[in-house]
Parts: sequence; structure tokens; C-alpha cells
Amino acid sequence: MDNKVILTSERIEISDVLNRLSKSEECGAVVMFIGTVRGLDEGKKIHELNIEIDVDVALETLQKLRQDTIEEYGIQDLVVVHRYGTLMVGDTIVVIVVASAHRKESFDACEYFIDELKRIVPVWKLEKRENGMHWVGSEWLK
Repeated sequence: MDNKVILTSERIEISDVLNRLSKSEECGAVVMFIGTVRGLDEGKKIHELNIEIDVDVALETLQKLRQDTIEEYGIQDLVVVHRYGTLMVGDTIVVIVVASAHRKESFDACEYFIDELKRIVPVWKLEKRENGMHWVGSEWLK
């Protein structure tokens, strides 16, 4: 269970993600973010979401982002699992778990990590909406 950055087309098991987290005796906080497929976006009903990832670039980017986040926020560990493929409303897209001595560092690191993931990791989402299809991409595309 050494892998801390995972890209998968399979359903994400929350307990598996938690079991990958390393904690020491000083750990006083574990924060988890779970991103799911929403059913509405911009007032339009979403039927499904197709997620495409440039796996090689995404893994490298996520691993560096993970290490940078650990160093910047002084946290003990961070695990991220991101799903790709066809997902339905309510399915889990991403899980991020952070462990640290204090809650503030965990919350701050988790928020920073998801914001940066959305900004720099090559992930593209095709929303199949009631009024057609809509691409959503990371800022990496711009």
C-alpha cells in the first residue's frame, strides 16, 4: 500500500484510500475531501460525466504536487485517488486525504491540493447535459 497517487477507472473505495495514509504518534488530524459528480451545473441537468486524463503527465504532476504540498504545509502524509472514464451522478471522482499534527495544516493543505489539481493537472471532463455536451478542462489547457 505504498502508492499515494493513484489514477483509476475503477470505483474508489474510501477505506482503501484511508488505509494508504501514513500517520505518526504526533498525528492529531486527518482531513478528507471527496469530489463527486453533481447532477446540476449552471442550472442544467447532467446525465453523466466522461473524464479523460493524460495518465503519464497527470501522475508526474500529482506526485510533484503531493511532495510540494507536504513540504509547504508541514503535513505528515497526503494520498490522492482520481478516477477517469464514464461516471454517473453521485459517483466519486477524487478523494484526497491529509494527515498532520494539527487540523489547520490538514485543512489548508487539502484545499491547496485540490485547487492546484484543478488548475495544473491535465484532466478533461465532458458533461453530458440535458441541452447537449460541455467540456470542462483544467487551466493546464489554457
